[in-house]
Amino acid sequence: MEGTEKVEAEEEKEKKPEKVWDEIKDEIQYVKVLNRLLPDDIRIIAWCPSPPPDFSARFSCEERQYRYFFTQPAFTPTATTVDGTGKADGMKEGYLDIDAMNQAAQNFIGTHDFRNFCKVDGSKQITNFERRMFEAGVEEVKDVGTALPYLGASAVDGSQLPKVYSFNIRGTAFLWHQIRHMVTILFLIGQRLETPDLVTRLLDVENTPRKPNYDLAHETPLVLWNCVFPGDDESRTSNDAANALHWVYGDADVVENLWSHYREKKMDELLANRLLDLVSRQVQGTEAKAKGKRVFQGGHEGKLAGGYVPIAKKQLTPSPAEINDRWAQRKGFKNSDAMRESKNWRKVIKDAKQAAAAGDGDE
Repeated sequence: MEGTEKVEAEEEKEKKPEKVWDEIKDEIQYVKVLNRLLPDDIRIIAWCPSPPPDFSARFSCEERQYRYFFTQPAFTPTATTVDGTGKADGMKEGYLDIDAMNQAAQNFIGTHDFRNFCKVDGSKQITNFERRMFEAGVEEVKDVGTALPYLGASAVDGSQLPKVYSFNIRGTAFLWHQIRHMVTILFLIGQRLETPDLVTRLLDVENTPRKPNYDLAHETPLVLWNCVFPGDDESRTSNDAANALHWVYGDADVVENLWSHYREKKMDELLANRLLDLVSRQVQGTEAKAKGKRVFQGGHEGKLAGGYVPIAKKQLTPSPAEINDRWAQRKGFKNSDAMRESKNWRKVIKDAKQAAAAGDGDE
């Protein structure tokens, strides 16, 4: 009997189908696990269980979208600009001409050589500075502000201030610090220190082959907003099913965690807002001392600039070809062309460095 029962048990076990692996339900909960390890202001919201075999997070990306946020006014207005008086050209200190910025931003759209809107790194030996922009413009970010009543007198349309705006840019790829260079120029145009046609002049690399030496906009307000891959709603090749990515999103824990982080920061904003408004009411009658010319670069305050030097009169930086040649010469080559002719020039440099290190060791 015991032998029979044992055989029957084994047969029953054989009849029972093996559990089929579910690549989503049975997989590690990556969103939850990773979010436990990350800082509160960085959240994983989805993962892809089966990307294409040749997928590359960098090279499979069809489009990158960035946003650069700023306020209106851009920095603290003086008492004279708050009470309605301003500069001779009608632009109050601290405020930006959004229409002029938008007009200038439209010139970024299309395929252009952006060598005058980037920082050139000789170690990369880049020779092609053409990039394609699908969209560029300045938009108001709705329903995010905490009003400061003392600024109300300077609002043109009677709306509450400060407002929040963002420079939105979409393109296939970007050069090093390209967007921060773009924003610097837009801010100068917004302050009416430059005219909107400055963008066109800087994109004309035949007449402006070397970049004027102007400052970079602050890095903090710049956000990589989205990366578009095949299969995404905004994909320009949405019919490419073979390379489409299928995302698995996390649960409500992500929203709850972000709410906690948001509320903490919102309370900080609210308390700072109330303090600023209280103090501004008490000192409103006091004439602010002139601080000289201030230029906005995306930071918390305007930068004291003394007398403003127009972009067209600034010192020019070396051309990309000159930067590439200088870097190649420091590595022992005649110039960048000779270095590239060696084909795998990175390996040549690495081998030379190792040989030099070995020679030092022999001594």
